[in-house]
Amino acid sequence: MTDSGSDVVARPDKPALSNLISIYSLLTEEPAATIEERYAGKGYGAFKSDLAEVVVAAIEPIQRRLAELQQSPDALLETLRGGAEQARAMAGAKMTVVRDRVGIGTDIQTA
Repeated sequence: MTDSGSDVVARPDKPALSNLISIYSLLTEEPAATIEERYAGKGYGAFKSDLAEVVVAAIEPIQRRLAELQQSPDALLETLRGGAEQARAMAGAKMTVVRDRVGIGTDIQTA
């Protein structure tokens, strides 16, 4: 969905188009102004077509890796186990700090 009009510009009154320009900019690491200049006078059609190609190119490595993992369930499980171990270690360290700061699990001496 885009706003009415045909100028490819990011403006507050064109939130949908501004969002698409932001996506293009983030995926290509090009400034929004450069993208606006490239599509000046070309309209939404050319912009959306090129944006689709940019998005497909950006997700292609993810799709490729997913396909590799689907071919080897053992590799997928190993990847998930490794991620779980890393998450557990990070969370454990953080929870130690939290417990210390709120006084949970420490010996509380009363007078």
